[in-house]
Amino acid sequence: MAMTQDRVQEVEERDQLELDRSTADLESSRGASLNDWCRRLLVGWAVVIGSIVLFEPAPSDPNAAVPTWGNVLVLAFTAALVAGLAGLSRRRPWGLRASVVAGGLGLAIGAACVLTDHHVGFWGWYEMAAFSGLAATGWFAAKTVA
Repeated sequence: MAMTQDRVQEVEERDQLELDRSTADLESSRGASLNDWCRRLLVGWAVVIGSIVLFEPAPSDPNAAVPTWGNVLVLAFTAALVAGLAGLSRRRPWGLRASVVAGGLGLAIGAACVLTDHHVGFWGWYEMAAFSGLAATGWFAAKTVA
């Protein structure tokens, strides 16, 4: 009876070691995936924000008053963007979620640009497409890593 009990204990210990090893492999894989997604999103945000800074056309009416909701929207976007960039640069999962929020708020800014004719032409549509892509990428990355 003692031999059987020793054998059972040996098998249980071996199974536990294999479980620990597979858990470590999964965590390592998840960490590598998180690093890849954070790097991609950081590059994406740099490209989009850089293109907006470089190529944004002048407003159609430079003297138009900015409504309070517009200032609140820009402030919320800026806060989410800073949080997202901080989280992405530190390779934290919450950085992916903050990136999704920033992308959604950027989409709202682009939609407001189109609806109020703030910029002439396609600029608001560009903003909506760029921010939608970043939000969708962040959402997909957050689902993949989680």
